[in-house]
Amino acid sequence: MAEGRTFARFGVLFVRVDERLAGVLRNNLRAALRRAALDEADELLQRLRLEDPASLETRGLELEWLVRSKRTGEAATLAAALVAQFPASPRVLLWAGRAAYQRKDYASAIELFGESLRLAPHWSTEHWLGKSLTQTGRFDRAQAVLERLAPQHPICLLDLAWLHERREEPEQALRCVDAYLERFPDDTYAQDRRRQLRAAVAGAADVVAEVETLRAMSEPVPAALLPSYLDGLLRTGRGTEARGRVRELLPGMAARTATRLGWVAYKLQAWDIALDLFLVAVPDRPDQRKQLVALERVARLCARTEELARVCEALAAREPAFWGRAKRIRGGARSGTRGRKSGVES
Repeated sequence: MAEGRTFARFGVLFVRVDERLAGVLRNNLRAALRRAALDEADELLQRLRLEDPASLETRGLELEWLVRSKRTGEAATLAAALVAQFPASPRVLLWAGRAAYQRKDYASAIELFGESLRLAPHWSTEHWLGKSLTQTGRFDRAQAVLERLAPQHPICLLDLAWLHERREEPEQALRCVDAYLERFPDDTYAQDRRRQLRAAVAGAADVVAEVETLRAMSEPVPAALLPSYLDGLLRTGRGTEARGRVRELLPGMAARTATRLGWVAYKLQAWDIALDLFLVAVPDRPDQRKQLVALERVARLCARTEELARVCEALAAREPAFWGRAKRIRGGARSGTRGRKSGVES
């Protein structure tokens, strides 16, 4: 801390705060966070800590930065401390809720968002409440929240689409995405979602035909069509062809695409295909617990636990928890767990 900013009185150390400078830093930090300029925000946060280290505003902005930077563990620790210190701050409660949502503790997120709304109603907090309710399967309540917000805040239409997907209502989900794209036609994420939903509505046979036409014309196949395409091949007994297509696509496949395809294969008991896809996805998505559980299961069913253990050891350099996972996998393999290669006919 710069010399001259501290002074003592009655044995207590105080910090002199330059309110004008601190105010400028706070405003610039908020703007950087809104732009997702996280490196710039980090630099501003360090300067603000020097000027005003202990205030509610500084600590709240630090929590927001941690959440936006996806530093989940640090965010959880700071969120707990700030909720205890500032229990009547709607903003602290909002970002504590988002920290809980990020670590998939949706029950805590709902509680924190609800308390924030009680203190200071705001549409953004309601939006996150609706998302959290969807994640816990409380669809009716989530739908009521999101439908009320959607006319003024179209971003909620995308969350409504996800809610309808969870309910296995692809037609309603598609209508929500179409309504959003009427307002924001250049949104590439929404365009991708629409392609996926159109494929789901069209049916597997139509998607297989469309993809094979594109392949015959040497045209690129949109990633959004691939889950329905793989589903169609597996459901029609074309397992060998499905394996060949996946092998062709694996190099350079995005982790999110590999995850989607992996779950298609997993649900249809194509264990070897699911394993190959999940192994591609896990280095970029090591926090997906449900996927990791499925990955361990299919590795055992395919008698490829040693391969999975090596992948976990490689990940442990940046995710230390994977050392324990690798040890447990090898222990399970020694116990004699065996399985079949695939449950889908080729």
